[in-house]
Amino acid sequence: MMSTTRKLALAGGIFYLLTFAFSLPTLGMKAPLDDPAFVLGAGDDTGVVWAALFDFLTGVTGIGTAVALYPVARRVSRTRSLGFVTSRVVEAGILDGDYVVVQRQQTARDGEIVVALAGEDEAADEATVKRFFREKGRVRLQPENSAMEPLYPEHVSVLGKVVAGDADAGFVYVTDAAAAGDDVQAIELPAQPLVEYPIAVVTESENAEAAEAFVELVLSEEGRRALQEAGFGVP
Repeated sequence: MMSTTRKLALAGGIFYLLTFAFSLPTLGMKAPLDDPAFVLGAGDDTGVVWAALFDFLTGVTGIGTAVALYPVARRVSRTRSLGFVTSRVVEAGILDGDYVVVQRQQTARDGEIVVALAGEDEAADEATVKRFFREKGRVRLQPENSAMEPLYPEHVSVLGKVVAGDADAGFVYVTDAAAAGDDVQAIELPAQPLVEYPIAVVTESENAEAAEAFVELVLSEEGRRALQEAGFGVP
């Protein structure tokens, strides 16, 4: 019969192998992100979606590896075993292969995560990603990991702000604002441009009957009511 230690070691090994099984395929899946036009383009994003899922699973299996091996490593050194676990679940960080989306700007507000050149003078060429704060006539660059000390460089040159999906304001579709509910506040513009969406059956359609049925559905009372409820104008 397999001992508890052996079972834990086996579980840790399986989790460890799964981290590679989930992480290696994402290298190819993330290739479209190297194209700056990817976000604005109309290309297939299936691979990127799978890469995001695999990245999540890589994180889960990494934590699983640490948790499974903790009881085994604790027998050698309790301190080092705790360090092994917490290094895999600590706050936030940028891992090898991760992408950081940066909005280019030379200023920052307190609390924003920035990419900056930091050093003793203007010749500083070492870039770092830290949370930005102004305090008592100096700049503090704070790591997300609370175990690390903040930086107080003599010279800081902000290159950009790390974008994390947050925004103070922006132009979106009425339907997106409606779907967001109370998470956003929609403000109607005094003069709204008219955006038209033509609908018709493509001349050389391979599924002309289905296309015609879809057009009829959209223009029907049921279709008009559904569009109006979603925030669209009535066709």
